[in-house]
Amino acid sequence: LAFTFLLSIFSPPIRAQGFGVESKSAPSVVGAGTYVSLQGRFSIALPQQHHGFRGLSIPTPNGNATGDSYEWRMKEGAFNAGYVDAAQPLDEPETSKGVFAGVREKLEQLAKDSGGKLVSEKQIDLNKHQGRELRVEFFTGLVIYRVYLVSGRLYQVAAMLKYDQQANEEIAVNVLDSFKILN
Repeated sequence: LAFTFLLSIFSPPIRAQGFGVESKSAPSVVGAGTYVSLQGRFSIALPQQHHGFRGLSIPTPNGNATGDSYEWRMKEGAFNAGYVDAAQPLDEPETSKGVFAGVREKLEQLAKDSGGKLVSEKQIDLNKHQGRELRVEFFTGLVIYRVYLVSGRLYQVAAMLKYDQQANEEIAVNVLDSFKILN
């Protein structure tokens, strides 16, 4: 489950609303507003426009987990927010241990295969929902990847900073910190 979902942050989405991937004049996240996904039940401090979209369907042992993934290419870095819904609860203690271990293992392997390395992992939470933050250094830059488990839903939020964008790390972390789960 986590591996296929994780790969979605590294592959190009379908571009939405006329914003090109190679835009040299990417908008800034500063003052960009808030994106709200009613179906995803989340919000994040990124603009309503200028994002790419991808529907997700991931095979699991209990059927397909489906959801959506959104990507923004901003002046300060590339950002991703999304979710998938599984048929079974993911936040049960034994299940969550397996999900988080799988995320770490797959991210470590992806990093290794790409000449990068996992540099940190820490336990986090969001409104009492368990999560993990993993940081991976690649030869092209830094990825800060967060994953949260909420019942049968897995949320992911990521920031990808090229080396020339790493001075924006604090801004990127503030965007990740703005991620909220809606009731």
